[in-house]
Amino acid sequence: MRIDFFEEFPSSVAFAPAKWIDFPSLVYIAAPDLESYYRQAASLKAVNPDVTTGYWPLLPKSYWISPFSFPGELNSILDELARACPMDVLLDLELPIQKPELAFRNAHYFFSNRRMIRKILKLPHRFLLAEYPAIGWMSQKLLQGLGISYPEHESCVMYYTSMIRSVRLRNWMQESIRSRAKRGQKTVGLGCLSKGILGTEPIIENAGLSKDIHFLDSVGCTRAVIFQLNGLDQKYAETLRLANKI
Repeated sequence: MRIDFFEEFPSSVAFAPAKWIDFPSLVYIAAPDLESYYRQAASLKAVNPDVTTGYWPLLPKSYWISPFSFPGELNSILDELARACPMDVLLDLELPIQKPELAFRNAHYFFSNRRMIRKILKLPHRFLLAEYPAIGWMSQKLLQGLGISYPEHESCVMYYTSMIRSVRLRNWMQESIRSRAKRGQKTVGLGCLSKGILGTEPIIENAGLSKDIHFLDSVGCTRAVIFQLNGLDQKYAETLRLANKI
């Protein structure tokens, strides 16, 4: 199984655990623009020159990408990616739950923003889309209608079991992942090794991470993207090293 990483808060400290990565791996680095991304990518390469990197654009005011984002920020991503050479790009497609007022403030931009996201996805980059899970055509069509799912592109659902307390929800997520794998969507996000933007994310135990990886393998998934690099330590690294050999 291929093991890649997210890094939401890039810094020299956050990149230090990359020294434990001794298998082929890509790190999606969050940045407000390409210039910042290239600078952070060079910093990561100084720690471990063997890892590859991808650009994870986070919007300064909207944060996540959706049709409810500020259109100027989406346009900036479109412009900079149109000028960039083909590269790995993560688009974090989420509703503005951190800033729910955007759903009202930018509602009149919904259709033009959705068209702009589609234009971004037509650019010649290797896109990975972070998406909500869906089971069945109704939920899939709902996410597509909301402009936060594009089945023609590789996508990644966030199966962060450290955050899933409900057995029913976990079972639902597993069924979604199993269904996605049958449709060829074989990439899943696992975590959390460290806290994210919410600041309250529970940390997964090493045994839990190993269990999640074996579940992915059992349903035919071939790639796990780990949230996130700055929480990597020797124990996690050994678990991921073994997973890479699966």
